[in-house]
Amino acid sequence: MIGCTSLNEDQPRLIPQDVLDALVSHVAVLDHTGTIVAVNAAWRSFAEANAALDTEPHQRTGLGTSYLDVCLCAAGPSSDEGDVVASGISAVIGGTRPNFELDYPCPAPGVPRWFRLRVTPLWSNGSRGCLVEHVDITDRAMSTALVTAQGHVLEAVATGRPLSQVLEQIVDLVEAQLPDALCSILLVDPSTKRLRFAAGRHLPADYNR
Repeated sequence: MIGCTSLNEDQPRLIPQDVLDALVSHVAVLDHTGTIVAVNAAWRSFAEANAALDTEPHQRTGLGTSYLDVCLCAAGPSSDEGDVVASGISAVIGGTRPNFELDYPCPAPGVPRWFRLRVTPLWSNGSRGCLVEHVDITDRAMSTALVTAQGHVLEAVATGRPLSQVLEQIVDLVEAQLPDALCSILLVDPSTKRLRFAAGRHLPADYNR
């Protein structure tokens, strides 16, 4: 069990491992140095599921790992936010911020994923640390992105933009919802009664002949 308390409490309380494991989100407890001292079952399962994408998932996210170093050395679609996350965690541990939150993309091959990072201060083993939580917000983020993209398409139609631009926006909308997919739109040429390419700028050139 992990001895920790909210910063508003005077006496420490024990958080059993089974309580951490009951949480659906991915949770880790960091000590005052930003080192991982406890994780829950969801955190471990996510690391194992991503083993094919990360050759050392346990070394990067397991007990004894500096999570601050992981953030600073991050690579991939959301790597630009690594410095921001590390600064946010350090600020929470240092007491200069009450908490920290950040939404970020974490796509897998062919699968869009979005998470919300939450950092909450804790007292762990007699010193100040924090609780790091990654909450899956993929459905909400994708729904928001879809509504926004649909609005842009309707705006393009209403303002009389060229058909080619409207169709390309539709293609972008579909590809954003289906990572690793390539989309194109074909129109019927009224003079030849044949299909002709209309939109799909990400397709290889051979597909557009």
